[in-house]
Amino acid sequence: MKKNEKLLERDLATEEKIKIVAEKLFMEKGFSGTRTRDIAEAADINLALLNYYYRSKENLFNIIVMEKMDTVFNLLIDILNDSTTTFEKKIELLVHKYFDLMTKNPKLPFFLMSAVQQNPDLFAKKINIKDRVADMQYHFISQEHEIQFMLDIFSVIIFPFVIRNIIEIIYYLDESTYDELMIKRKERLLDMLQECYLKFKAK
Repeated sequence: MKKNEKLLERDLATEEKIKIVAEKLFMEKGFSGTRTRDIAEAADINLALLNYYYRSKENLFNIIVMEKMDTVFNLLIDILNDSTTTFEKKIELLVHKYFDLMTKNPKLPFFLMSAVQQNPDLFAKKINIKDRVADMQYHFISQEHEIQFMLDIFSVIIFPFVIRNIIEIIYYLDESTYDELMIKRKERLLDMLQECYLKFKAK
C-alpha cells in the first residue's frame, strides 16, 4: 500500500472514530451537554484534530443528525416507492421496519426530536421527503387524509419508544420485558393501522 493511501485510510478511520464517540455522547447528553473536549477525550485525540476533521461541534452534530434522519426516512421512502407492493403491505413493512429500528436504537427518537426542535427549517429542507417519494397520494382521496394517516403511523409506532422509560418505571418493567411487549404490540398496531387506512380509503 502506498504512503498516501495509508494516510487516507488513517484519516478516514480517525474521522469515523470521532463520529462514533460523538454520536454516543450526543445521544446520552444532548448537544448542549456535550463539550468538544469530551468528544476529543473519548476519541483519544486533541481538540485541534477534532476541529481539523469537523470544524465545529455544531457541524459534527448536524452531520450525525442527518445520517440518523436519513436512516429513519429512507425506510419510509424505500417502502412507499416500491411499486410492487400494495399499500396494505406497505403498512405492514413500515410497522415491522420501524419497530426493529427503534428497538435497536432506543435513544434515537429523543435524539432526533431534540435536534429537530433546535433547527426545524434546516432539517426539513435537507430531508425534502415529499420530493423523494414518487407517489404518496395515489391511495388517498385528499391530501388531508394522507397527512392524517402519516401522523397516525408515526405516532403509534414511535411514541411507545418515547414513553418507554416512564412505562418501565410505573409498572416496574425491565428492558427485556418491555421489548417483549413491543413485539406483541406490532401485531396490534398493524390491525389498527389497516382499519384506519380502510376508513380513509372509503371516504
